[in-house]
Amino acid sequence: MVTKHADNSEPTKRRRSKQRTTQRSVVVADRSAGALITIGGVGTILAVLGVALFLVWVAAPLFLPAEIEGIEEVVKDWPADPLHLGVDEYRTLGWALMPSGVLEVFLLDNGETRTSVQVFPPGQLISASIPLQGSDAVLGLADGTVQAARIEFVSRVRGPDDLPESIRRELDGLPIGAALGYQDGSVQRTPTGGYRLQKLEVELGASTRVGSGAVRRVRQVSRTSGPFLVALVDEPTSSAGQRLVAITGRERSDFLTGKRSVSFDDPMELPFEALGEGSASYLEVTGSGSDVLVGWTGGEFFRVHTGEIADAFLAEKGRLIPDGERLTALTFLIGNRTLIWGSSSGAIRGGFLLRQADFQGSGVAGLKTQPRATTRLVETKQLAPASNSAVRVLAPSARTRLLFAGFADGRIRLTNVTNQAELATVRLANQAETGGEPLSHLLIAPKEDAVVALAGGRLFQGNFDPGHPEASFAALFQPVWYENYNEPLYVWQSSSGTDDFEPKLGLYPLVFGTLKATLYSMLLGAPLALLAAIFTSEFLHAGTKAAIKPAIELMASLPSVVLGFLAALVLAPFLEDLVPATLALFVTLPVSFLVGAYVWQLLPSQVSLRFSRWRFGLMAVMAPVGVVAAAWSGPILERVFFGGDIRGWLAWDAAAANAERFASTTGGWLLLWVPISALVVVVLGGRFVTPWMRERSVGWDRRKFALADA
Repeated sequence: MVTKHADNSEPTKRRRSKQRTTQRSVVVADRSAGALITIGGVGTILAVLGVALFLVWVAAPLFLPAEIEGIEEVVKDWPADPLHLGVDEYRTLGWALMPSGVLEVFLLDNGETRTSVQVFPPGQLISASIPLQGSDAVLGLADGTVQAARIEFVSRVRGPDDLPESIRRELDGLPIGAALGYQDGSVQRTPTGGYRLQKLEVELGASTRVGSGAVRRVRQVSRTSGPFLVALVDEPTSSAGQRLVAITGRERSDFLTGKRSVSFDDPMELPFEALGEGSASYLEVTGSGSDVLVGWTGGEFFRVHTGEIADAFLAEKGRLIPDGERLTALTFLIGNRTLIWGSSSGAIRGGFLLRQADFQGSGVAGLKTQPRATTRLVETKQLAPASNSAVRVLAPSARTRLLFAGFADGRIRLTNVTNQAELATVRLANQAETGGEPLSHLLIAPKEDAVVALAGGRLFQGNFDPGHPEASFAALFQPVWYENYNEPLYVWQSSSGTDDFEPKLGLYPLVFGTLKATLYSMLLGAPLALLAAIFTSEFLHAGTKAAIKPAIELMASLPSVVLGFLAALVLAPFLEDLVPATLALFVTLPVSFLVGAYVWQLLPSQVSLRFSRWRFGLMAVMAPVGVVAAAWSGPILERVFFGGDIRGWLAWDAAAANAERFASTTGGWLLLWVPISALVVVVLGGRFVTPWMRERSVGWDRRKFALADA
């Protein structure tokens, strides 16, 4: 009998490999997800590039130059140069106050006279002060009278039925904005379909007698109680030949009618010293009325401090320009704080008053400050270099820090005073052949969209686009000497609540503020984020991690700006009065947890194993200990490292009265060296201490190792 044994070396059953196939729906979903992810990634890149291009598109116009174009001559035939020129904000009407006492209103495009009013008898009007803003003017007369007046354009919008049909049809055939002469003014069609009628109104107000001679110069500034006037009056009987008087006005408003009335107090004489030959040619008053400035064409100059009129005194005197030059123009910018002066050399300079206690440098080289004076005139601007043509007229803007300068050769130069940038230079039409005619009047339209000039008895007007004159490389990235500041600084302040505000666009505070905020945030956020990620990934229970990890990933999608906004609204008010304790908390809280961990390691093995499930709960008991330690050590930290007042330390000012108290930099260096010290400790510990401990700790029991580790 033959027995057949199975041969185990051969497979008794053919093994078949299992065929695995992916469902079509899974393949479609996978490919769709891949396409969507690709589209989303490319779309994100394109969106970011689009934002970058948009920012460039928006920012590029900041650096485009100013434009002065279309300067044309306006046909006018005046027997003499006006005392003052003005235009309305819509550039349809102009007006001229003539030395003969006539006020003439004319169309700006063709010079057609619309009305002519004899305000004063011939030979009576001597001087005028017309403000950059507002309508309150002051006129000086030959008999020693100072006359207040209101000169302003009045606009009214009317419907089609309020105009003659012939005028309406003619306007409808013209482009919107074009003006026609109508009655005593002009009429133009508005974009909304109405018709704007405009005319100039003149109303004489109160007057006061300030002397027996002619009022050669008069200036006015507004105070809360009313106008404050200063006048230079001829005085033949005086050895100086002139008197300087101040007049305080009282303004009252009628409750029922709303009309304002002004009355003047008796004039009070101010100190006057004849420094130059002949009569003084220039008179200016600061915006607060606390200082009066008087100058001669020879360059002599003095300043009278009028903070208390009864105790007014000469604060500064001397020469405003170098020897050999003549003073040819003097004016204030908007706000009457920054003084601009031009000379026969073609140079244009500027400056303002600074407190001597705050400013440690020297003022204008040619001026000597009196001992009683608390302020001095400091030259802070070099707006134009010396040239072969004298400065004839300076025309500041009524809106911004722009300044037009007219020269004897017919040139017009546009400058931004803040950053001292030359924006544009133009020569009047038909002037090049004759070498140019000297400019006698120059003004900027109220909306800064036109320039009007008078040269050689000929009137010119042209379109004007200043662009963005406040933005330049110097203004953005270099220190700028801003008005009323003691030195050139990097400052950012883009807006304010006053019309005469000087924009401060230094980017350094923004750039370094961003870097500092990022650095300090990373010093706190990076260790917390890394440690939280390591703990979540390596030590956290799987069930807990399944809930926490998605929540953290969702939080990562929240914009940091929103989180910062919430922190500013919620955390900042709470921590505002707890800054020292909060700083101490970053030390005491980790230390308290470490102390708890080391105490746990010192427990016997049987005890630690029995209570291992409550280990983290028992360690959490140390959190209140850390908070209490921070509250106790915070005031000590503030007293030792921050002069007892961390807010005062952070807002330290070298010029402040308590500057010495917060002069120590120990606290700041301590904070800056904390992360560097921690990095050094980690590196040295991992490279030297840990290997040394590993060699020495062989055979140690648990308690001994815990003590050595602590």
